[in-house]
Order: sequence, then structure tokens, then C-alpha cells
Amino acid sequence: MVGNSKEIEVKLLIKNPEQAGRLLLNLGLLKTDTCIEDDYYFNHPCRNFAESDEALRLRSRNCGSSRTHVLTYKGPREIALSRVKVREELEVYLDERGFTEIKAILSRLGFKQVTCFTKKREIYSGRGVKASIDLLYGVGYFLELELEPHADEAYFKQLVDEVLRGLEATIVEKTYLEICIETGKCVKS
Repeated sequence: MVGNSKEIEVKLLIKNPEQAGRLLLNLGLLKTDTCIEDDYYFNHPCRNFAESDEALRLRSRNCGSSRTHVLTYKGPREIALSRVKVREELEVYLDERGFTEIKAILSRLGFKQVTCFTKKREIYSGRGVKASIDLLYGVGYFLELELEPHADEAYFKQLVDEVLRGLEATIVEKTYLEICIETGKCVKS
């Protein structure tokens, strides 16, 4: 299965994940799952993804309701609305064997694993918005708000503003990959 869309999201560094969860519930989002995600990032053998602002990620996600594996390409960030990150995102969902095989294929093609790290993710959703409270192991807590395709952008902007008013939080423009490389603190559990 392949997904093709634009990723439109805001990431916040938060101090109190419990308060963030209560706020999301009060704003009408429902908690849908808790997952552990292992993210493996790769660099192209002939070009530097850090310079081109691209990413190739292989994710293993173990949730209370399911286990999935996803290969994701993320294109360069586009000029976007204030505080909002927009980029192309292409995804292919894999079964367990596909996950193992794609890692071997990438290695044989010369792709080098840049890093691997783990997040615990509490997932919320509602009214065309996905939210996650993430514990990035070794670094701390973040809240991501993502607009689903064909959802109401005005509601998304309003939700972001309400979250910023309701939480002690700082907008983070960096990706988890950039945070992990810069801090050197991310770990795989």
C-alpha cells in the first residue's frame, strides 16, 4: 500500500505530557493508541540528504492495536505558513518480511544507516487532525499536531493557537532526525 500526500505539521517541545493529553481531550481529540516506534534513517550513497533536506526512514511501529512497518520518503521542506512545516511524504507499508528485505536492499544499494532511535507515542485524533505526545528517548517530550489530507486548515490553525495558549511549549522547526544528530542524545530502547 502506498500513500502520497503533503505532511503539514507543527512540533512543540513540551514540559508536561499529562497536561498536554488533558488539553487535547478538552479540545475534542480522542486518544486512539499508544505505540513504540523505532526509526531507522538512511543516507543516499551519491547525495547528502542533510544538504538536500530530504529523509529516508524505515519505521517499525508496535501499537496496542497493531504492528506495522513503513518506508517513508520525505521531500525538502517548503516555504509555508508561520510555524507550520510542509513537505512531500511518500509511504509504503510493509509486512515483517518486507521490513527485513527492504533493510537488506538498502544496504546492498549503498544506503548507509545514519541513526536509529525510539519514540513512545500517544496518538490522538479528531476533526481532521492527528496529534501525538512523543517521548523521544534520551531527549524529552514533544507534541506534534498534523493536518490530515483534505481537512479544515482554519480549524488546524485555531487548534495550534489554542494549544500554544494552553501549554508551556516551544515551537520546534527541526525534525526528530535533526534533533538526534545535533544533540547526540537519542537512543534506541
